[in-house]
Amino acid sequence: MMEKNVESSHAGSDKTKSSPQENRKQIMCYSKNVETSSDSSMAGSDKAKSTALLDRANEFVAKLPSDDPNFVKLMLPSQVSGGFWLQWPKDFCQKHMPKKDEYIVLLDENEKEYDIKYLAQKSGLSGGWRGFSIKHQLSKGDVLIFQLVDSNKFKFKVHIFKAKGGSRKLERDNGLLNSEGKVASEIAKDVKETESFNILWNGEVIDSEISEHVRSQYYQLCCSQKSGLHDGLVKCIDKKLAAGIISETVKIADAIRAAEITTTSCNDVQRWDQTLKGFEGMGMNVAFLRAAIKNILDSIQRKQQEKIKRKTNERAQAEKEMRNLETQLANVKKKIRVLDDEINNVLRAQNEKHEHSFKEAASAPS
Repeated sequence: MMEKNVESSHAGSDKTKSSPQENRKQIMCYSKNVETSSDSSMAGSDKAKSTALLDRANEFVAKLPSDDPNFVKLMLPSQVSGGFWLQWPKDFCQKHMPKKDEYIVLLDENEKEYDIKYLAQKSGLSGGWRGFSIKHQLSKGDVLIFQLVDSNKFKFKVHIFKAKGGSRKLERDNGLLNSEGKVASEIAKDVKETESFNILWNGEVIDSEISEHVRSQYYQLCCSQKSGLHDGLVKCIDKKLAAGIISETVKIADAIRAAEITTTSCNDVQRWDQTLKGFEGMGMNVAFLRAAIKNILDSIQRKQQEKIKRKTNERAQAEKEMRNLETQLANVKKKIRVLDDEINNVLRAQNEKHEHSFKEAASAPS
């Protein structure tokens, strides 16, 4: 595969750094692979530029700190347009990358950070890479060096060697662009600017499929994540489905913002999460919304546990009061029985006295 042929991995302290002569020999090998690849669209001048860029890149790598793992990547059309899928060297990923899906950080030459979704099983970048590529106007033939500068946070410094002047064409063909040619992530978070903001899908503006409220709210969500949330969506879906996913995502985001712990149903929140989970499986960048939902669910569950504990204590207190009342009632009943016995004894004594008096009167001589 061409992609495999044109990537060079340097494991930092794991390997001895190659000499400039060895690097040059390696570059020549890459150049030959590019020429014999299936990419017949690459002209002779482009191949020469790629060779020169790879030469410069490897010379640059030789000057990097020896304990910083790194690798060189020649950009292919599929990595900087269309699908925007960037696979990394598997041997590098096995040594230095997390074993599960996780967000990593790409640091550009202006020290600006970009959160990118790394897919462990596929050893590549997904959500966020498209925004990074568009932001830096990457194109076919560009050479990138990924230098791991913080292994704890998986932070990479990205050094870019341009094959030619950047173009805004990719921004027009894909993702989020306003009428003034600004990528959404570059626009200040001002709702007023949404008037000139368009949502594109497969090169077509789909604003007509989306309400004004949804478009405005979606703009804010994209700005918060510094990229279009639909960047990673599978390309086979039509514009109506894409618009529906965007609209439902905004609806759920609105519901999350309006959620109150005391009144929001746990079942409703779980349904939101299931919906977003399905969107995420299709490539939608909604991990931050699912994280917010998890916080809501945790808060609801904490509140429920607190309420259960409080009600349990109240019930225990009520049971204690009931036992006290039952004891008091038993004592009252006992006292009533004693009083009844005393009354009966007095009545019995009176009856006996009256009966004796009656007998004496009856037996007296007339």
